[in-house]
Amino acid sequence: MNSSLKLFPHLLIVSGVLLAASARAQVTAITSDYVDGDTRNLTSITIGGTQYFQSDITLGQLDVDTASQTGALIGRLVGGSSAPGASDANINNAGSTFNFSYTPLNLGAGSVYQFGRVIEEDDSIFILEWEAAEETTQTLGLVNSSGDLIEGYSYSFDIDTAFSGELYNHPGGMAFNGGSSGIAANVDSLAGLSISLSDFTGTEVGDLSTATGILIVNSASLDAPMIGLASIPEPGSFALILGFVSVGFLSTRRLSRAM
Repeated sequence: MNSSLKLFPHLLIVSGVLLAASARAQVTAITSDYVDGDTRNLTSITIGGTQYFQSDITLGQLDVDTASQTGALIGRLVGGSSAPGASDANINNAGSTFNFSYTPLNLGAGSVYQFGRVIEEDDSIFILEWEAAEETTQTLGLVNSSGDLIEGYSYSFDIDTAFSGELYNHPGGMAFNGGSSGIAANVDSLAGLSISLSDFTGTEVGDLSTATGILIVNSASLDAPMIGLASIPEPGSFALILGFVSVGFLSTRRLSRAM
């Protein structure tokens, strides 16, 4: 048999590994650690069968546009202390850490999540959302490091249908401050959505390679404790995978010769 044909099955294995690593799929699970009523930290997120840990995630840093906020501005899970006041600093902090015990509510148009680096084509952009039941359409845009809109690119989705499953449920719901106060017992379920840079389409007149942040284009009752980038394994990791495959191939070849 031709030696190139003998290699074919092994090339298929390598191709399968690479394709699996770059596939896009739903957010299916999260893990978290519980410190107390005020601290429940995301420790990993699973997207399309791949589990990403904190070291694989770049969290967006929220810069909220308070002037366009509507209704309650900040909430916390029942069981902790009272939600902090709805100042810009508190709202921004609630949307910029791995702690999802606090969350910005009803994010207003003009609010931005900056990642501090360029969004790569292979990044999974994930959004967590509390009680994804609003029958509203949310539109996202892209901005550069100066916060300027990158013209011609947007992504829209229906909040009540785009988010997958229930990643976490908190008995007792969520208490909230800001424009309203009290307990929202129906707000107890955390869901997730994963998209990629290629999902942003339109007239495409701007420079997509300069995108470093996500813009909330319209006010659609998005309650997002975090928006982040989950990165696929670095090229060095792929080299390691290829190395293991090569070793396995050579071992198999030597064994077949010995028989």
